[in-house]
Amino acid sequence: MTASYPGQLDTVALLIQIGDGGSPEVFAHPVLINQQRSYSKKSTSQATVVPRTDDPTQPGKTVRLPVATDSEISGDGIMDAASAKIYNDKVGTIMNIKVQLGSATGNLIVTGPYTLEDFTITGQKKGDLVTVALKFAQADDPTSSAHA
Repeated sequence: MTASYPGQLDTVALLIQIGDGGSPEVFAHPVLINQQRSYSKKSTSQATVVPRTDDPTQPGKTVRLPVATDSEISGDGIMDAASAKIYNDKVGTIMNIKVQLGSATGNLIVTGPYTLEDFTITGQKKGDLVTVALKFAQADDPTSSAHA
């Protein structure tokens, strides 16, 4: 019998592009986050304790209802040199971005409005490639899709 394994999310790269706001929207100015990289989506819940009606002296039960979701994208990698000024000027602004996590076609694609909260350029010494660190925070609800 042949062994069977679940498919793996390919974390080869995390590619970020900025949208131009047009219709249809065109995404450009790629940043390849190929070193440390993170995509995080989380939920905030409201907890309420519901008392027992049969015996109020006994502990109640906790019920949690989701009230919000949030996501962040961060990491560091290589940026197209022509894009450095564009990203620098976008710090603190809301923009549509497209994020592809995985292979060139993307295993997970997230698109939507995000705020660029951090943009850092670093380099160790002359002759080394410069890397950038970015952090985006969700500004509104993004959409996601998957590609095989």
